Amino acid sequence: MSRLVLMLLLVTAQAVFALPAYAGHARACPVWRDAGEGSESAPRWIEGRMIVHDSIRGSIELPQKAPVCGEASIRLVVFGAGGPDVDSYAGCRVRTFGSLQYSSIGNIEMDMYQDVRKVEAIGACKRTPPAPDYSHVEPRSDVHDYEVSMDVDYTEGDHPVVFHASVRGQALEPVQVYASYDFTSDYVLYGHCGKGFVIDKVSGTPEARPMHFDTPRTRLDMAAYDPETAAAAGKWQLHLMYSCTRDALPDDVDDEAPPAPGA
Repeated sequence: MSRLVLMLLLVTAQAVFALPAYAGHARACPVWRDAGEGSESAPRWIEGRMIVHDSIRGSIELPQKAPVCGEASIRLVVFGAGGPDVDSYAGCRVRTFGSLQYSSIGNIEMDMYQDVRKVEAIGACKRTPPAPDYSHVEPRSDVHDYEVSMDVDYTEGDHPVVFHASVRGQALEPVQVYASYDFTSDYVLYGHCGKGFVIDKVSGTPEARPMHFDTPRTRLDMAAYDPETAAAAGKWQLHLMYSCTRDALPDDVDDEAPPAPGA
């Protein structure tokens, strides 16, 4: 056997073994495992009419005419920067490409998601402009303390979380610069302050169990609420509040770091 043939065989073998785990058998559906790595499907196209939920859950959904991998609807997720602008296709019929995977921590509405790499409209589609990017906008320098209120309708359906931020009765705009929230798969709602501010006080509908996530006025703290417990008590309309104050530490100091010797 010639050296050229041997080299070609070696290159071919290396290419085969370099393929992703799913490429050899082109797995159409993910495998349910506690550890998510390696259990995803091969990248594939799915299609449907996209629904972007404007609610506390904030998910993007692609309902299926016929179940895909046993699921009637699949959540669409884009990981990392530079991915496709999926939510601009709200209301359009689309086809999306990416691997399917089960959520390792569970999801409120859908057990399966697609890691979307490509999205294409099917037929006519009037795309919506992307939401304004306020990530580079700083809170006003003359504001040292302010209040945030969140009105949450926890009943079924799409009900946007209504935010208000104010200082001494004067509204602070845009509110996205001063307040935001996370809603986890454990049904815990967390409120956050704007850049350079920390949580001071937490209050609101008692049945939602308002509390601090960590030590007040530290950078790890968040305003924490339990809407599931409130709903179990018959409270579906939640008025939640927290206040924010300027972080007393300089930006380059970690409030979790041990004190310096002699401090």
